[in-house]
Amino acid sequence: MRPVLGGTIGLAVAAAIAHQTGSAAAGLLSDICVDLAITTVLAISIAVRRPLAGVLWSAARREPLLWRTDRSARRAYDLATALGATALSARALALAVVYLNDEPVAWLLTVKITLGLPVTLIVLAAGYAAGLHDENHRKPPA
Repeated sequence: MRPVLGGTIGLAVAAAIAHQTGSAAAGLLSDICVDLAITTVLAISIAVRRPLAGVLWSAARREPLLWRTDRSARRAYDLATALGATALSARALALAVVYLNDEPVAWLLTVKITLGLPVTLIVLAAGYAAGLHDENHRKPPA
């Protein structure tokens, strides 16, 4: 139910922006801003030594942040978080370039769709790999 509600809210925001500006392309401005906002949050989480990939992995598993004392695990979560920030900033940059060049809305949608799922999968896979690395690294040798 949450994805449906989130999608509906996102669509409403995009429609409101498009209505206010009189341009359908402006509706995709919110996507650029959201990608940049998430990129900023990810970068800040790395700077304060609490990479979001590790925090989310620990929260999902209902575990304390034990990985913070393990240099290898912390580095894996840093890398996963940095990869997420890079992928999202690349998507925002691609959308911004197309938007600022006044390309047709079809081009914007093509970039959005083409980079949407792959970028999401890259971010999720990197976080999952870091989590598995952390768990396997913490297990005592058999």
